[in-house]
Amino acid sequence: METSARSAGALLNPTDLKNPRSRLTGAVPELRPSFQYYLRLDKLQPQVEAFVRSRSWKPNVGPVIEHWLRAGLSPRAITRDLAWGVPVPLPQAQGKVLYVWFEAPIGYLSLTQRWAQQEGQPDRWQLYWKDPETRILHFIGKDNIVFHTLFFPAILLAAEEGYTLPYAVPAQEFLNLEGQKISTSRRWSIDIDRYVAEAPERIDELRFVLTLLMPQTKDRDFTWEEFAARINNELVATLTNLLHRVLSLLWRFGPVHRVEVSPELLRWRVETARQVAEKLERYDFAGGVGDDPGLGPQSQQAPHRSGSLAPADRSGAPSLGAVRRPLGRLWYLAGAFPACTGSPHFAGLPGAPPLRVGSPPFP
Repeated sequence: METSARSAGALLNPTDLKNPRSRLTGAVPELRPSFQYYLRLDKLQPQVEAFVRSRSWKPNVGPVIEHWLRAGLSPRAITRDLAWGVPVPLPQAQGKVLYVWFEAPIGYLSLTQRWAQQEGQPDRWQLYWKDPETRILHFIGKDNIVFHTLFFPAILLAAEEGYTLPYAVPAQEFLNLEGQKISTSRRWSIDIDRYVAEAPERIDELRFVLTLLMPQTKDRDFTWEEFAARINNELVATLTNLLHRVLSLLWRFGPVHRVEVSPELLRWRVETARQVAEKLERYDFAGGVGDDPGLGPQSQQAPHRSGSLAPADRSGAPSLGAVRRPLGRLWYLAGAFPACTGSPHFAGLPGAPPLRVGSPPFP
């Protein structure tokens, strides 16, 4: 079998290993001759390169692709002699199964075909896999970049059946936990099922923080201390506080008031929407959440600039519309991020004190 060597950006064959030993028994592996089927990636490289040049890649994806192309693609085995797996559908390949790196992405197509059959429209899968207007995106980890940017497109090109090639592969780097690599075998991970069971009302808080900490171009670290700080400082102290103040003003002055739109806030709203849209188009979700208008200084300063915080003077009422309009736009923009619109902090009620998060739901 082949072993990934991430630091070198390459794959090692068993014969490349020095003094190999079985982890279970300590025995030395025995080399045996075997006939296998290969995908001639070397012959497909010109087509793969043409595909690569036709796409735009994230900063952490493009260099990986270029490294492999410069080194030259080599023939790659697509079968193995194993007792389990998808059997090779050839009479002369008894006892051989498809290697998982080759079989797994083909499952994207076969699952779509099965879904279409279950829907009673067996040809509907072609709308997704043979329509040039379709955009196929693979949201994956960095250890799968080469499989989805080079190997899978090569498989589709080799079939010569007009399959739609991936539009983008916005791969993520690794997210560590408290300074260590996440590992379920070492019991160093966040059990999402436990989190949901013990803190169902705080699911969106986790979504919000994980979005902000997305390892989009480099490895990031998740800590419970930052988890609490992000919620307190960005959700509660900023976003929820803004909503609480505006809703309190609306409650105080009543439902009827003259609307006066602030040109400055209107321009800011339009510009922020443009910035958020651009970042989402670049798959910069962390940046998109960071640009949320409810988290910006303009939204926090608006009630102060308008003078609408005067407790006993209804003269502040005309300016409430200037705050309410951008607030409505905030709901629209935040709709792209379920963690914002679904958070219990987002639905603050007039008179309710800002919520504070003292500690994570569990260690």
